[in-house]
Amino acid sequence: MNDWERLHRQAERYKQSYPPGTRVMLLNTNHTRLYIPTGMPTPDNSNEDYFKAIADEIYGIIKATNGHTAILFTSYKTLNLM
Repeated sequence: MNDWERLHRQAERYKQSYPPGTRVMLLNTNHTRLYIPTGMPTPDNSNEDYFKAIADEIYGIIKATNGHTAILFTSYKTLNLM
């Protein structure tokens, strides 16, 4: 069994302990990086420049990693605006 199969089975076991429809994501910490940009505008949900800055950072990350990227959002609003 390869790593993907092992993680998939593990995720399926975890999903059983949550309500139906819950999404479970397992991250392999050997290949995960946390990126915290500097120079970002102050978070402001009414400021279009804030969302543009987020989109620009995401674009740079995706380009630098040749698309091997998972972006996590803390709100559906931000996710939908990207």
